Amino acid sequence: MFRKPVSIIILSLLVVSALALAFNVQIVRASGTIYIRPDGSIDPPTAPIYTADNITYTLTGNITADTDGIAIERDNIILNGAGYTVQGTGSGTGITLSGRTNVTIQNTTIKAFGYGLDLGALGSSSNNSIVGNDITANNYDGIELLTSSSNSSSSSNRIVGNNINANSGYGLYLGSSSSNSVSGNNITNNGEGIGLYWYSNNNNMSGNDVTANNRNGIYLWSSSGNSIVGNNVTANRYYGLFLDSSSNNSIVGNNVTANNYDGVDLVSSSSGNSIVGNNVTANRYYGLYLVSSSSNSIVGNNVTANGYYGLDLVSSSSNSIDGNDITANSEVGLCLLSSSNYNSIVGNNVTANAIFGIYLYSSDNNRMRGNDVTANKYYGLYLGSSSNYNSIVGNNIAATSGDGLYLDSSSNNSILGNNIAANNYYGLSLGYSSNNSIVGNNVTANGVLGLNLISSSGNTVYHNNFMNNTRQAYSSGSTSVWDDGYPSGGNYWSDYTGLDQKCGPNQDHPGSDEMEDTPYVVDINNQDNYPLMNPWTPPAGHNIAIVSVVSSKIVIFQGFSGNITVYGANKGEYPETFNVTAYANTTSIASAALPLESGSITNITLPWNTTGFAKGNYTISAYAEPVPGETNTTNNNFTGEWVTVSMVGDLTGGTSNPWDFVPDGKVDGKDIAIVALCYGSAPGYPPPYVWNANCDVNGDSKVDGKDIAIVALHYGQAGP
Repeated sequence: MFRKPVSIIILSLLVVSALALAFNVQIVRASGTIYIRPDGSIDPPTAPIYTADNITYTLTGNITADTDGIAIERDNIILNGAGYTVQGTGSGTGITLSGRTNVTIQNTTIKAFGYGLDLGALGSSSNNSIVGNDITANNYDGIELLTSSSNSSSSSNRIVGNNINANSGYGLYLGSSSSNSVSGNNITNNGEGIGLYWYSNNNNMSGNDVTANNRNGIYLWSSSGNSIVGNNVTANRYYGLFLDSSSNNSIVGNNVTANNYDGVDLVSSSSGNSIVGNNVTANRYYGLYLVSSSSNSIVGNNVTANGYYGLDLVSSSSNSIDGNDITANSEVGLCLLSSSNYNSIVGNNVTANAIFGIYLYSSDNNRMRGNDVTANKYYGLYLGSSSNYNSIVGNNIAATSGDGLYLDSSSNNSILGNNIAANNYYGLSLGYSSNNSIVGNNVTANGVLGLNLISSSGNTVYHNNFMNNTRQAYSSGSTSVWDDGYPSGGNYWSDYTGLDQKCGPNQDHPGSDEMEDTPYVVDINNQDNYPLMNPWTPPAGHNIAIVSVVSSKIVIFQGFSGNITVYGANKGEYPETFNVTAYANTTSIASAALPLESGSITNITLPWNTTGFAKGNYTISAYAEPVPGETNTTNNNFTGEWVTVSMVGDLTGGTSNPWDFVPDGKVDGKDIAIVALCYGSAPGYPPPYVWNANCDVNGDSKVDGKDIAIVALHYGQAGP
């Protein structure tokens, strides 16, 4: 009668044992370091890792370790975490693969080590893939690469699609590690997001979300030639991107927003960097901040709603600042301080900033051309504290509550061809500023004064149109020259209604010369001796010009074709049709007829087939044949850039920055890689696509497999 209960007990024990076996893979196993040995064996063999072929190793349970978790000593394997966790106790390394090649680590959670995943602590590791892992929760550094670089740019370590979160040191640290690819990772809430140190060069970082890290989002120190493209760098506690002593990097198409200090900083001679097409908005202090950093290109960025300055340069010279939208920043749109000299500021939209649109302080020889400087609250463009020898040409400076253009103790500046309009107080104001040239400007509809001179003598003012200002000009303690002599003439004053019945230097001969017969008096010490009857316009007659020549490519393969675009201008008053010829050095490339209406500029594209051209550098130029009646032919010729005709496949490698497109006389992985970086792009495609016409080697306006194939077919070739 006791058999049934005993059977039940035995059955229950069997069930419990079976359940224990069934769920054994779920139990966290305490262990020392687990090794995957060079011969493929697993040490200890009881570790929860399974392999059938000594190639793919799969975790079958969670692992805890007092020191290191897993040490990989074998090349050409895959470690699949299968969603399991390797967990430490705050020291050691989760997974280490020093000196390894072609190892893939995927789908693994790594927690609570000194280093979550380490490549290269004891030897350089290359051509490995770290894909789809969760490296999180209190490691010191999430992933560390030391002296870990590829043997060629086409076969780098790949760190792709990982979640690197809540590590107290770096999410990703690269030290002396080059040519690695870091893409599509979520790098958030770490001490530092990404750090590149000690000549970590030519890495590609694209499409990462680098957010809410406790210090900087991306930090570069002494690292050059890196490509930082299409990343989201947001809400980091210090800086979004910080470059220290780092040059020739490409920072393209990133979203750098709402960082607690600045968006992008370049310091300590960080030169030759390209900062292109980024969205740099709503950072607490500065959008872009450059200190002692020169020869950088800052092009086409949206720099909006930053807490202090949109773009600030301190002791930084020879930078190109072109085509940016610098809008609604809380103090200054664009600021040049402390001998920031020889910068080019062209074609920017500098609008609705709270105090200054563009502000220069003790900065000389800068070029400001074609900018739209409108609706800034107090000053459109301000030059102060001996900002001298600057060129301010062809800007639209309008709708400012205070002064459109203000010069304070600044001399020998050229203010040419600007539209200075609709400012509430003064259009153009000079205080203690001498020997400036104010020529060919439209100074229109300003509320108090068109031109205000205070203790500013020796200025030259002519060919300006002073129209519909409440008062055209005022001078106090100043004596200036208000015309360019006869027959060039002076200024047009809309409130002056004189006669034009005389001509000659003394206006004492019969006949009209389109100048008023009597001077326009500003005050007792200042008068325009030859005021114009009509608003000033550039000279008329027959006058054609070549204003630019541009090649579609910097490098054209021998036997392939490119395009030469010639820009022509008709600066005269008559419609003209004239012949244009493009040259490579002194050899004619192609010719065509170019029709142009009066006052217009247009372009014509001429094909260049390089068959028969020797390999080498060619200077591109264009010449316009003079039209009948043309007397000024000095601008009929224009010499442009140089273009390299290279062996087929040789695009780059001649400099540390592949985007320079300087051939090096051989076809290797660098040439394939630069085309691959542009794969899938076409003109006008938005980031993260990277369009570059040089990578469109077959000239079909897209970068695809055909272009890569053309280069790859010539892989390994070399020549003089």
